Amino acid sequence: MTMLDPSSKESLAFPPRLLDGLDHAAFEELCRTTDDETYRLKYSDLDRWVMYSWKHAAHLGLDTSPPLDILDLGLGPGYFAYVCQVLGHRCVGLDLPGGSSFKQALRKWLGIESFVEFAIMPKIPLPPMGRFDLVTAYHCQFNHNLTERRLWNIEEWTYFLDDLRENVLKPGGRFVLRLTKQTRKGRGGGVMRDDPKLNALFQERGAPESKGVIIFDPLT
Repeated sequence: MTMLDPSSKESLAFPPRLLDGLDHAAFEELCRTTDDETYRLKYSDLDRWVMYSWKHAAHLGLDTSPPLDILDLGLGPGYFAYVCQVLGHRCVGLDLPGGSSFKQALRKWLGIESFVEFAIMPKIPLPPMGRFDLVTAYHCQFNHNLTERRLWNIEEWTYFLDDLRENVLKPGGRFVLRLTKQTRKGRGGGVMRDDPKLNALFQERGAPESKGVIIFDPLT
């Protein structure tokens, strides 16, 4: 399967039901009444976020595949999980405990009920959530060792990938990753996303391309 960059200009047949099935009046009320201006500015462009999530889903073949079990790391407001659900998949989200009240309200409005609150930490396994055909992590920053104030090193990345393969993914399952730039996190013993050592690790574990959306197909 050829994976495409969601930022490309390729025309995709956007399913109108992704927007038609939503209560737009309730969404406008949420945006009008929230006191969380930061997240409102970030997530209130409904068309943009649903289209963005749709392109990711379509490029992974989720618009044509049979129903899959999907885990979305860094659930956020839940736009990607919502699109997956409308396409017929079972999607569980994982995100930090608490957080923005507006973000939580958006999840409820989108009908996202299956999510786990958990902070991903270095060398700590993910909580038991079942097994998944696909794990996604778009624009995440979980690879930050808060205790030592640095990005993860190769050993910590290896532990994380091993945990995904052995305890989270079904045999032959895929892992899709898109890291933020994280330029302000510093190196300090960790590895930036463009570090040759990290790219080599990703290639060894099933991701031939280490730029943009990184797809381990499967994660080995």
